[in-house]
Amino acid sequence: MRKKMLMELKPLKVMSRYIADAKESEKSLIKEKGEKGKYRMYCRAAIEKGILKVKVKKTPELENHNLVATFRLCGNENFAAAPVNENTYKIVLTNHLTEPAGWPFGEYSRIKHQFVIQTLGIATDYDKWSTSESIYYTGIMVNALYEYNKAHPGEPLTDENGLVVTF
Repeated sequence: MRKKMLMELKPLKVMSRYIADAKESEKSLIKEKGEKGKYRMYCRAAIEKGILKVKVKKTPELENHNLVATFRLCGNENFAAAPVNENTYKIVLTNHLTEPAGWPFGEYSRIKHQFVIQTLGIATDYDKWSTSESIYYTGIMVNALYEYNKAHPGEPLTDENGLVVTF
């Protein structure tokens, strides 16, 4: 049985407030098959922002490769085109942990990342933390690792390379 993941890309920026005709304004998000497996997506008229939901089917290919979904906001008769540096969004799809931007916990490993997620419930956006937040969360992780190693005498937490995890 395949599991399904639901990802949200937000906010979806719309650069204009033009209102289309009534027929267009009643449309919800529509997918239209385009060339080479690309899809065109239209949003309702008179919206300024929204949530784009992306349904991903879990496949064995995600175990070994990162797949990339790229979204580009385009202008039309109802909406002005977005600025060049704000018109493209990219989602990297994978079934394994990868090092997030701003990783604050020393040398990265997937096992350490998984331990952080299990302990803090936070998987990304470390680059947005202040210095005091990094210190605070590192302290929590040091204590959690101490408790883990105390509960598993002689078997400290090790990463995928067999190295003992430290914070």
